[in-house]
Amino acid sequence: MRVLPPRGAAVVSRKYLEPGWKRFEQQCLHPDAGDVQRRSMRQAFYAGALVVFSTLESQVSQGDEITDADMDLMSTIDAELRAFGAELKRLAEASRKRSS
Repeated sequence: MRVLPPRGAAVVSRKYLEPGWKRFEQQCLHPDAGDVQRRSMRQAFYAGALVVFSTLESQVSQGDEITDADMDLMSTIDAELRAFGAELKRLAEASRKRSS
């Protein structure tokens, strides 16, 4: 399964990750967060995206057909990210309870 366009192919100037960063910034950073914290969080956000992309790039099959191993990889990443999302939700709820 190909993740990247062939080398030398025209690249359309689109940003897929930036809207995710903007949502994350609005939802997770306190409005009074300083520039250093915002830069650090942005770096961490994009570093996480890079890890996921690098994992996909290095682990998916090389052909054009999606394999069972490709689907297993996606399912495993999906499960890991959903578990993390559930953890964040639990932490946010606990924080709200402590604040009230």
